[in-house]
Amino acid sequence: LYKGYDGQRYAEKIEWRRVSDIFKGQSYRMFYEGIEADDIRQGALGDCYFLSAIAAVANRRPESIQKLFLTQEVNKAGIY
Repeated sequence: LYKGYDGQRYAEKIEWRRVSDIFKGQSYRMFYEGIEADDIRQGALGDCYFLSAIAAVANRRPESIQKLFLTQEVNKAGIY
């Protein structure tokens, strides 16, 4: 990936959480004002190839991304 990158070291610091745990007590939506390539923020997972592909789809056919989700309604189970 790049000189000095230690994927294992970063992976140990990653904490997977549900959106409902991040926004406790706050309202949120799946797609706020549509989908745009600029919505994507890369972290340290080393998944730039995947995120760039999603950004390209978002740029040309954002409705295709919305169709990947069974529901766009927020639910307690975190299943979309």
